[in-house]
Amino acid sequence: MTRALTSLAGTLAAIPDSARILLTRPGDTELPATVIQDREWLAGQIRLRGQIWGIDDRRTLATLWWYSASTMLVTPGILAIATDGTCLSPRLDHIDIHHQPDSRFSGSHGTRALPEDDLGAFAAELRSTLGTVIGQQQVGRWRARHRRPRGHQGLAGGPRPGSGISRGTRDSTARAALVSRYQAVAPVLKVLPGVIPFAASAEGAPVLAAMQALPDVLAYRSRLKALLIPRNLIDAGLVPGPWRRLVFGHPKHEDGAVSRHAYAFCVLEQFWRHLKRREIGAGASTRWRSPQAQLLYGKAWTAIRGDVLTSLGLPGDPGALLAGHADALDAAYREVAGRLAVNTEVTIGDDGKIHLTGLKAVEEPPSLTDLRKRTAAMLPRVDLPEVILEIMSWAPEVAAAFTAASGGRTRLARVSNDHGLLAPE
Repeated sequence: MTRALTSLAGTLAAIPDSARILLTRPGDTELPATVIQDREWLAGQIRLRGQIWGIDDRRTLATLWWYSASTMLVTPGILAIATDGTCLSPRLDHIDIHHQPDSRFSGSHGTRALPEDDLGAFAAELRSTLGTVIGQQQVGRWRARHRRPRGHQGLAGGPRPGSGISRGTRDSTARAALVSRYQAVAPVLKVLPGVIPFAASAEGAPVLAAMQALPDVLAYRSRLKALLIPRNLIDAGLVPGPWRRLVFGHPKHEDGAVSRHAYAFCVLEQFWRHLKRREIGAGASTRWRSPQAQLLYGKAWTAIRGDVLTSLGLPGDPGALLAGHADALDAAYREVAGRLAVNTEVTIGDDGKIHLTGLKAVEEPPSLTDLRKRTAAMLPRVDLPEVILEIMSWAPEVAAAFTAASGGRTRLARVSNDHGLLAPE
């Protein structure tokens, strides 16, 4: 089974039944995504779509059709990355789209994985694919219209360091440029919370709740000015200082309205931060699951609790142990604080941060260089652990000579290693 098929099977098992239609639907025709480059086929599909929607304007039809088709190009890759970390190839000839006779798409799936699970390579391939479909000339015109002024660089167009512009201003400029790319992430934000079940710790729960409510926020039809929605639709407490100007406006929008696009990126940024900290996790993913999901609870923990505590030398009641650690930590803090008064190499600035005086490098004496060379020449050309394991495979009784620092011994009947099986004690 190829990596792409393995990833597809894992993704289908991880997502809810209602979302599996995005990746597989028996009865639909599977077409290679390269078919969308066939102008005659594309013209026929747009005509059929016009009959469904009752629209005659070809420009409008083509825009709506591409909105649907572009989602099919990114959905397999995004779902695979989110569930098991596999980077599927986003090339047209590596994607099959599920097509219905009336021109509608029901889903798509990837047929080949990239050689390595590298998000940078996936993004580069996706840019190349979209450039091929849209046309390099169109991409060039878009870049010309959105080219940053001289003195700006990067994805978000922030000023270069050393340009005399403060970091806060650079960050604000970067976020403002990021908001302008809303259309690139909107299709994913509308389906991601419903497709992949996430869980969160107490720290990540508010952000996860905002992320799960985001599809309704983005779909809300507002009577306010373009891009604005009522403030009661969002969790204002989740908007940190750097995002407040973009979300609430500066000066503030009338009637307390907020920017839909800015709020979406604000939530997405915090969601990504908590995801990396494992305060939000996808239980079905091997890469993004929360470490707490692998802990034992209830009867399973009760059955082995005594053995685990004995092996680790821990008391049944952690109160006294934690109190001892708290006292030791407090004593260490007080000792460090007492040394700061006489240590001229360390200062605490007005910003509350610790500043260290730079240390001058001490040149290595010739005797140390010679000793390093002699020691390196005497070391074996294999790793020391490999030597120990090799000896253990010759004489299994050697394992009995090794004990843990706590004095405990293994409870396993047999211990396996790369070189053989060690006999029990």
